[in-house]
Amino acid sequence: MFPDELNSLVEDLRRTAGSAEGKSRLAVLEAIRQSVLDRKVPNTCASYAAALTSAIGANVSADSSNEEMVSAIIYLLSHVLSSISDKILRGKFVPMVESVNASISRFPSSAGIARHGLQCLSILLKSQEDIAWSLPQTSDSFQRLLSFTVDSRPKVRKAAHGYVHNLVQNASGASRGVIESIIPTFCTGIFRSCTTADTVSTQHLMDLLKDIGPTLSGKAINSMMGSVVQLLSVGERTLHLQVLRNLTSLVS
Repeated sequence: MFPDELNSLVEDLRRTAGSAEGKSRLAVLEAIRQSVLDRKVPNTCASYAAALTSAIGANVSADSSNEEMVSAIIYLLSHVLSSISDKILRGKFVPMVESVNASISRFPSSAGIARHGLQCLSILLKSQEDIAWSLPQTSDSFQRLLSFTVDSRPKVRKAAHGYVHNLVQNASGASRGVIESIIPTFCTGIFRSCTTADTVSTQHLMDLLKDIGPTLSGKAINSMMGSVVQLLSVGERTLHLQVLRNLTSLVS
C-alpha cells in the first residue's frame, strides 16, 4: 500500500507503464515503497521523500550515475513534496535542496531533471520561514531558479518563470529582502552583457520583469533602471520596443 496522497500518482504511473519513462518511474516508486517497509518507518509521504532524497544522493555521487534513474526520482519527489506539511519541509530543507541542486548540476542537459528539480526547489522555498532565508542554501536555490528564466529550453524557462513569479508575489519579510537583492544583481549582469548580436537572454528577462515588476519595491526597480535604460542604445528594434513597453509598467 502507498500513502493515500499518492493514489492518483500511482494510477497515472500504472497507465503510462507501457512507456520507458513510465516504467522507470513506477519501478523507482515500488523500490521506494519496499525501502520504507524494510526500514519499518511510517508509511507516509515524509518517509517517501526521505527515501527519495537518499536515493538522489546515492545515484548522483556514483561514478556510473544513471540519468534515467535520477530523472525518475526527481519526478517522484516533485509530486511527493506537494503532499508534505510545511513544518516537515522546513526540518528537512537543507538536505533536500542540496540533493535536488546536485541532481540538476550533475545532468545539466536533462530538461526533465531541470523542470522537476525546479518544481522541488519552488515547493521547498515557499515552505520556509524568515530564518531560513539567511541560509546560503536558500539564496542559492532562488538564484538557481532565477538563472533558468533565461534557459534556452522553452518548457524549462516557462517553469522557472512561473516559480519565480509566484515566489516574488508571495514574498514578505526576510524572503522579500533576499529576493529583492538577488533579482536586480542578476538582471543587471544580463542587461550589461547584452549586444545587438545576442539579445535573447535580455528579452526573456524583460518578459519576467513585465510580470514581477509591479510587485517589486521601488528600491529594487531603481537599482535596475539604469541598466534597463541603457538597453535602448542596443541597436535591436524588437528589444527596443520591449524595453519601452516595460519602462511604462516599471515606473507606473
